[in-house]
Amino acid sequence: ANEAGAAVRLRDVARVEISGSAHGFDLQWNGQPAAGFAVSLAPGENALEVAAAVKARMAQLQASFPKGVEWFTPYDTSDFVRISVDEVIKTLAEAMVLVFLVMLLFLQNIRATLIPTLVIPVALLGTFLGMYVLGFTINQLSLFGMVLAIGIVVDDAIVVIENVERIMTEEGLPPREATYKAMQQITGAVIAITLVLAAVFIPSALQAGSAGAVYKQFALTIAMAMLFSAFLALGFTPALCASLLKPSTHHDNRNPVFRVFNKYYEKMGQTYVRHVGSAVRHAPRWMAVFGALALACGFLFWRMPGSF
Repeated sequence: ANEAGAAVRLRDVARVEISGSAHGFDLQWNGQPAAGFAVSLAPGENALEVAAAVKARMAQLQASFPKGVEWFTPYDTSDFVRISVDEVIKTLAEAMVLVFLVMLLFLQNIRATLIPTLVIPVALLGTFLGMYVLGFTINQLSLFGMVLAIGIVVDDAIVVIENVERIMTEEGLPPREATYKAMQQITGAVIAITLVLAAVFIPSALQAGSAGAVYKQFALTIAMAMLFSAFLALGFTPALCASLLKPSTHHDNRNPVFRVFNKYYEKMGQTYVRHVGSAVRHAPRWMAVFGALALACGFLFWRMPGSF
């Protein structure tokens, strides 16, 4: 009890090994004398299992304590881990529901909406496999990367599905032939999207020092999710399109909600196309704007102080 600075290292959830030495300080809790020790997690161990094992062992030892002596935990970091895991699971569920609703609004086809909904869990399972191969653990950083990856892994599937539907609607081809033609058109675009996103995230994992250690799992988790997304977009998604899709009917505007949405979306799309056409006709002017933005980014990157 006098060794207030004792360090406890949990070798596994069944055995606790204690070592430490006396320190010249006095510990009090709410004005009452107390003795304390810290429990440090060994590399690779599960924080939640360790916390539960320590509390269970202390509850067993309570019976042998002198009268009036009891144990308590003034600070438990596993509570934050547990809350973070719960919040991540909640966010994953919310994100999948939002992806489903947004895609239903734009695609207006329940069969087409189901395809990216199926792609999301498959891509995330593949990401878990990649994390296992790289020796990553399920922690707050990697789970945060998974949350952000949900919105990314569905992009490639959307590109494939929308192009297949466009060809079926405009050219009247059946799903199988439309899928074959669509993949001939967008395979290069899907690969390009993946490479661009990888160029954004992977360099973050190559940073040195503590910042690099923090961002490594986060960045590579997202990168692996993107790679699996592209792989599925080139194989799994086309197979689902060819087998599940039917000729699109959402242009009939039988649903009043979709009819109003399509009306204003068409206007916005026409405005966008008009501005893009204007930009293409005045390419030198817009390239000058792009060059100015690139110089501004370089200047700000050079001027901003570095930090953790």
